[in-house]
Amino acid sequence: MSLFQRQIGIVILLALLIVAIPLNAQDMTEVTVVGSGMVVPVLETLVANAESAITLNTTVTGTTTGFSQFCQGQADLVAANRPITAEENTVCQENGVEYAELLIGSSVAAIIASPDVDFVTCLSTADLDAIFAPSAEAETINWNQLNPEYPDLPLSVYAPQLDSAAFTELDRLVSGDGLRADANYEATASILSSVEQGTGSIGAVLLPEATSAQILMVNTNDAVGCQSPSAQTVENRLYAGGNMLFAYVNRAVLQTEGLLDLLTHVTGPESAETLSSLGLTSPSSALYANNVAALTGTETSSQFVTDSATFNIPADVSGFIGIAGSPVAQTYLSTVTQFFNASYPGVTITPTLDGEAAGFRRLCNGEADIAVSYNGLPEEAQADCAANTITTLNLDLGREVVVLVANANTAHLECLTTEQITTTWSATSGEAVTTWNQVDSSFPEMPIMLFQPTSGDSSTDLLMIKTTGSDRPARQDTQINRDPLYRAAATANVEGALTFMSWLDYQKVLANNQANIQLVSVNFGSNCVAPSEETIADGSYALTRQAQLEVNTAALERTEVQSFLWYMFTDDNYVLFSNGNLTGIQFSDLPVLRESLQEAFDAALAAAAAAATAPEATAEPEVTAEPGS
Repeated sequence: MSLFQRQIGIVILLALLIVAIPLNAQDMTEVTVVGSGMVVPVLETLVANAESAITLNTTVTGTTTGFSQFCQGQADLVAANRPITAEENTVCQENGVEYAELLIGSSVAAIIASPDVDFVTCLSTADLDAIFAPSAEAETINWNQLNPEYPDLPLSVYAPQLDSAAFTELDRLVSGDGLRADANYEATASILSSVEQGTGSIGAVLLPEATSAQILMVNTNDAVGCQSPSAQTVENRLYAGGNMLFAYVNRAVLQTEGLLDLLTHVTGPESAETLSSLGLTSPSSALYANNVAALTGTETSSQFVTDSATFNIPADVSGFIGIAGSPVAQTYLSTVTQFFNASYPGVTITPTLDGEAAGFRRLCNGEADIAVSYNGLPEEAQADCAANTITTLNLDLGREVVVLVANANTAHLECLTTEQITTTWSATSGEAVTTWNQVDSSFPEMPIMLFQPTSGDSSTDLLMIKTTGSDRPARQDTQINRDPLYRAAATANVEGALTFMSWLDYQKVLANNQANIQLVSVNFGSNCVAPSEETIADGSYALTRQAQLEVNTAALERTEVQSFLWYMFTDDNYVLFSNGNLTGIQFSDLPVLRESLQEAFDAALAAAAAAATAPEATAEPEVTAEPGS
């Protein structure tokens, strides 16, 4: 080929490339994005790693300005470092902007310590301030200054660099503006190395970066207790050192070809690796499901929107509330009643928890305002209530869950039938059943070692009720200790060992990184089912019990009843669910529940007002027959 021919060929090729560029550009679809300077780059990275014809036209405006533009229809999507507020939500509604709220992930700080700091597993708010706060400069230099029982060990503090996300999240955990000036401010890799190799060292990094480090729990609220950093604890507002990152997309643009698939990918488990590389924590499985539901729904969905409901508990509220029914959730009800009465002593709450049947009878006779149940109103009770013109409001409190935890080296304990569990734990077994082959002939002749909670623990009652059909007592010839961490550790040390605990206590065991244990699956008749968030939620795991309230709707016009129910579902009291061993109610469910309560209160007040103003029926005049007629 001549030089001229080659030159002609190159010109033709360049011309084709030049023509191809605008054609490809025409195939690209642009989405307008505004919002947070932290979240916009994250969204850009996630989109860049997803093969899509969608391009982002991004402008960093800040979250507040971003919501303002978004709710006025000036942007397709807003990337936000906080949830939308009630006021912003109202503006969106007024302008006809229907949206889907999506959780991208969370920025979570993990407090890490050197291996020799084995004398503390949880830091209180006071501890965090004494270690990291500006006021700690040149003041706290030894561990025994935090607690005299701690060793005489110099304290070395390593802090994230000032412009890092880890610094921002650590700053949320401590008082004052910023951190102590005399800390060692270093990059992540240097903090990890310094803490791991140091003595008496403590620092903070983002959670995905702390995979091999000793992570300390944090207690910033005594009602919550010690909490480990995780997606779940941040999403449920139990761990204060984290912040969720959101994307709000206008539903009007979800019809754009390829956008729904792109956002499903960006906010789904496919993006977990990319998020981790950015130091961010992926959403929990429950929030992944919420993202899918939000994208495929048809209406505005706001799991985390600030309350738009209006009820406020009067400081001087007074009155009487009658509660009857099942002792299910007794721990929770006792705790929430105690806290409520401490704040509002004018309200007298009388619980009579002597069984569902008696509770329904009192409710349907108008003798109780609230009935506690685990099955809801049966048909007979519904008929009784209807006969007395009583209607009810059902409120879900979640589930009580008990799980069995076994030594990981004990293969025959991977799955147990309810009959085997009954034989193992029933009081009638006592000293008569001491080896596993006495529980089942297919099991080895191995000594049984059992660890159980102290007497009266709700997990014991639930285990016996679900496996035996009654609340018969459990055997007492076992090792008894109320601490689930102790029981898990003891079980891990002995082959053939078994214990049980609530699902929430098991989460604490996991957070404590307990090794050599296994969750026991349960065969309730047909197949083995392992406890998990999914099997607990769908009811396929057998050792659970639903907790519900049936409320007489006529009682909802009374301020004391309104106040008590509202108190149960406030953000500040969310922790009482977990303290009462109830799982299943997510923090993001609370705004929706309060909105439903507000509607029920309004309806009850309107019904009461209508009844009060309704004219009394006038008796028909008697017709007297005329004589001789």
